[in-house]
Amino acid sequence: MRLIVTETGQFVEINDPAKHVYAILSHTWDPEGEQSYREIKRACAIARQYGYRLLWIDSCCIEKESSAELSEAINSMFNWYTANST
Repeated sequence: MRLIVTETGQFVEINDPAKHVYAILSHTWDPEGEQSYREIKRACAIARQYGYRLLWIDSCCIEKESSAELSEAINSMFNWYTANST
């Protein structure tokens, strides 16, 4: 699972999501299906304000060009959503 470090905006890979605390951004896609850097930066700032060091956003934490990664993410989302605290 790839997460964003809210302090730096860099990605980090974790092997066991159940062992980490992270926020998840639930959002709607804009008409072009993209999310701006400004929106991601703001989401990181809000997550930090609530004490989260890690953040997951589907639009940038899943490599959609990789069918294997996309398939794994789709199959894991239920567990990711239930395992995290917010």
